[in-house]
Amino acid sequence: MRQLWLLTLFCSLVIAPGTANALIGVQSKRKISDLAGGFTGTLKDGDRWGLSVVSLGDLDGDGNPDLAVGAPGDDDGGTSRGAIWVLFLRADGSVRAHQKISDGMGGFGGALSNADQFGISIATLGDLDGDGNVDLAVGAHGDDDGGSGRGAVWILFLDTDGTVKGEAKLSALAGGFAGALDNGDAFGRSLALLGDLDGDGTVELAVGALGDDDGGSGRGALWIVSLDGDGGAVAEQKISQLAGGFGGALDNGGGFGISAAALGDLDGDQVPDLIVGEYSGNDGGGGRGAVWILFLETDGSVGAEQKISDTAGGFAGTLADGDNLGRSVARLGDLENDGSLEIAVGAHGDNEGGPNRGAIWLLSLDHDGTVLGEQKIAHSSGGLGNGLGDHDIFGVAGAGPGDLDDDGFADVVVGAADDDDGGPARGAIYALFLGPPVCSDGVDNDNDGDVDFPADEDCTQPFDKNEACGFGAELVLLVPLWTRLRRARRRR
Repeated sequence: MRQLWLLTLFCSLVIAPGTANALIGVQSKRKISDLAGGFTGTLKDGDRWGLSVVSLGDLDGDGNPDLAVGAPGDDDGGTSRGAIWVLFLRADGSVRAHQKISDGMGGFGGALSNADQFGISIATLGDLDGDGNVDLAVGAHGDDDGGSGRGAVWILFLDTDGTVKGEAKLSALAGGFAGALDNGDAFGRSLALLGDLDGDGTVELAVGALGDDDGGSGRGALWIVSLDGDGGAVAEQKISQLAGGFGGALDNGGGFGISAAALGDLDGDQVPDLIVGEYSGNDGGGGRGAVWILFLETDGSVGAEQKISDTAGGFAGTLADGDNLGRSVARLGDLENDGSLEIAVGAHGDNEGGPNRGAIWLLSLDHDGTVLGEQKIAHSSGGLGNGLGDHDIFGVAGAGPGDLDDDGFADVVVGAADDDDGGPARGAIYALFLGPPVCSDGVDNDNDGDVDFPADEDCTQPFDKNEACGFGAELVLLVPLWTRLRRARRRR
């Protein structure tokens, strides 16, 4: 009876293809790895290329967006010193050219040590030095300045060819950073540019320190660091279980600060807000994970927070122990043109199709940070198309590059850092071109001459568009609408 009612509702609300309320999923994809996507750089076993990824905009001015991809296991100069790769893309998402930045390569003149893992995180800084080129922050969370594993962040001033013309370091001993770091804090584990929070002309950078022990072992922390035009720190604000106005309850070993992304002004108070991962949080079961929406004040402290997890924030997806929701986070924009913000949240431990193949969740957010709807993209969900291998950890990184293919829908780039193309854990990234509908595979499963579309939001009950609605026009499923109706009913 429920499915019949749903079909009646859907058929009464048929709209043109590509319109606002359609369920979003993968229309097509482009894999980039040691063996795919036109990438001709040299990767080695254990590089873990794709453990971080960020959009650079159009660095070289050719009209196509470019990317930076981290390979923190790279051994240039010594074991696991790390590297990043700047990728210059073609319009189809393949790689036209690349530039590596590592110990002694790409113009980088900083001193790296073994196990620094430079490239564990990357964020764009806009044009920090005013030369017209985008600049980067790069995490090296294994850096030992001041003590073992305290961590560091490198500020890279780029040229249009992707090489480095200058750098600055932030750590316990460098760059004017005055915050107190302890051994194992892993400062630099995540990075996110917030912009100018307080209007003083300096930009604020969020820096994760997932090993911080405020309130309990490994609960994690985040630092909001104000940067000058030279990449030095002029002020900092800590956010943790004990600092910065944060009122949420963190789990021991939860790793708050493993990921971070700026959301823009979600609540309309004219101050940018932030999403932060707690990937080993235990809501609902061990290591299912969580993310926190932080509504910031102009001084970088937290005015309010909203948790999203297996038991909080309106999330209705199915998580299992060890999924690690929150391993990555990315802002995508308003995909459905309905006034709500969509984000991508990685769950790299998801076992759909095989162990640790990974997943991402597309979440539609209300202005209070709760979830209005969700769509999973994994081995056999959301239109990805069964392309993942065991232990690929798809979803370990994510970035919102905008509309790569100019189809009117924002797209997403996802890391799979333990992909084995070319050799063990060399890594890969996927450019996922998003749009509606997600569930049709273009196949006429019942051989009646019509391509099948789903009859429910979980994509498990196919029906033919002609049989369901009695005409041949394309049916666009209003699943976000149904999700909202379902939630409203459940809350009563």
